[in-house]
Amino acid sequence: MDTLPQGRPYVLAGHCSGGHLALWCAARGLLPAGSRWHTRTLPTSVLALAPITDLTATRRDGLSNDAALQLLGGEEGFDRWLPEVDPLTLLRGAGTTGVPTVLLHGAVDEEVPLTQFSDYATVHRDLRTVVLPGTGHYTLIEPGAPGARAVADTLRELSAGFGPTPPPAGPVT
Repeated sequence: MDTLPQGRPYVLAGHCSGGHLALWCAARGLLPAGSRWHTRTLPTSVLALAPITDLTATRRDGLSNDAALQLLGGEEGFDRWLPEVDPLTLLRGAGTTGVPTVLLHGAVDEEVPLTQFSDYATVHRDLRTVVLPGTGHYTLIEPGAPGARAVADTLRELSAGFGPTPPPAGPVT
């Protein structure tokens, strides 16, 4: 993220664990200035699709074969890194990242419980949430599925105010 061109608007989007990373990138400005991951360069907006928003709940529920423990290096790493990498933990004090964010979740998601969605929405005071009826976890990213159309429409909406994209820097070949 830190290598993206400065001053260019962009929507950061991710599905499931990628949604966790998108939400975390938007929350990096909330980290203490001494953190190696703190930044003032944030995405213009975020679209999180069926995201992992709460690593503590993910660990408790053993989602995706204990993916939260694997991500943070086991039990010892989990406790050490959680305050710096968990979107819900980072938001608790601030209530917002300041980055326009949309959380899109399927009502019949079989992988990520809707409690992840609702718990995060309770803390993030300026979040927009969309629950798609009859939509499962993977249908959000299946080409041609109604969920994927909702994703594309939301991406268009989030990027509508960007204006024309400036030409790339340097010589064009």
